[in-house]
Amino acid sequence: MKPPKLIATVFSTTLVLISGCQLIRPIRNSKLFMPSEYRLVKQVVDRLANNNDLGEREIAFIVSTGSTAAYYAKEIGLCKNETCYFFSNLNPFKKYSNQSLNEISRVSYLSGPGEASASMNGTIAISRSEFRIIDAKENFLACTIGHELSHILNFDTYKSSFKVPIKGKKLNETHRKELLAHYKRKAETTADIDGQEMVLRAGYPITSCIDQMEFLMKTRSVVQPSKLDTHPSFPNRIKTLKDALISQRKKLFKEQTKTKLKWEYHRDLNILKFIPL
Repeated sequence: MKPPKLIATVFSTTLVLISGCQLIRPIRNSKLFMPSEYRLVKQVVDRLANNNDLGEREIAFIVSTGSTAAYYAKEIGLCKNETCYFFSNLNPFKKYSNQSLNEISRVSYLSGPGEASASMNGTIAISRSEFRIIDAKENFLACTIGHELSHILNFDTYKSSFKVPIKGKKLNETHRKELLAHYKRKAETTADIDGQEMVLRAGYPITSCIDQMEFLMKTRSVVQPSKLDTHPSFPNRIKTLKDALISQRKKLFKEQTKTKLKWEYHRDLNILKFIPL
């Protein structure tokens, strides 16, 4: 093959490969091909946004392996103590060359308790096991997401950490930890109430969050309450929701707000995020 012809062939092949990559990327990141867990998250948030003010921040959702993965990673010697947290955020939809990681992901999905958390940077992480445990019930997931959205919109982590150095200035380390736990429990109570109101505004069944909390209580073991607990006990949370429901039902339709959203899904990053418009 003559050099000019060879160069032309290489050039055209390169163009084909580049074009192929440009076509594949949008398909990989298409919301049509998201895992079912992400599709349910989007469905829930769209419904919440249609009847609630979700703020002006970009908020990302991550479906992760959950904290159980950290436990299993430690059990088989892949990490020690605080370094095990890394495994909680593994992508459960990815196939790893290390078979141990695949097995950790699988077992975590089957045995994990189901959990969700919100970070200060506007990220909500939900363990994949959560979807299995609630049997993909949309209204139950709406309560979880409404609760975590409340934490982000209210800047709860910042507020709790800000109060302790001021209020606990003269306290010893143990009492400062108890004070921080106290503020966290208050934030959890507020998030429960806010989340329930979001769910009610979105038109889900009236007792959705109460039913969800009662169900989740039955999937956990009963433990003795402690001053270092970051969450109120399930019975207390259920009572709070029932008490709040009385006033919430009266003001439901007095003020209706709506948040228009734009969605982006990134398969390689394993995130689905919304951007308020």
